[in-house]
Amino acid sequence: MRFEFRDVLGNVVEVSSERVLHVIDRHPEMLGAAQHIESALTDPDFVIVPTDNDDRRIYYRRHDFPYHSACWLSVVVVAQAREFVVTAYATDYIKPGRTLWSKHQNRDSTTTT
Repeated sequence: MRFEFRDVLGNVVEVSSERVLHVIDRHPEMLGAAQHIESALTDPDFVIVPTDNDDRRIYYRRHDFPYHSACWLSVVVVAQAREFVVTAYATDYIKPGRTLWSKHQNRDSTTTT
């Protein structure tokens, strides 16, 4: 089984059931991973290309995780011939990188006066 979501950048991103099981197994705070991944891909706060790996995008969405101190949901996507989710996890650390998309910037750029 696999899911496909259209991300905020217009890309179709694949999420396989194997990746969802990986996320839940390695990151138990991500129970309900498919919903969390979808929300991060379709409605992130910002998307970056990390400085240490330019064939990936990381989607960050603010999220309150019960029983976890992290405040960001992070979804890592590999952008190659096909786009797919590698992993997703809760974090309080934002990786350094180039911002591709930001909710704040996008909102400001579409506001008319």
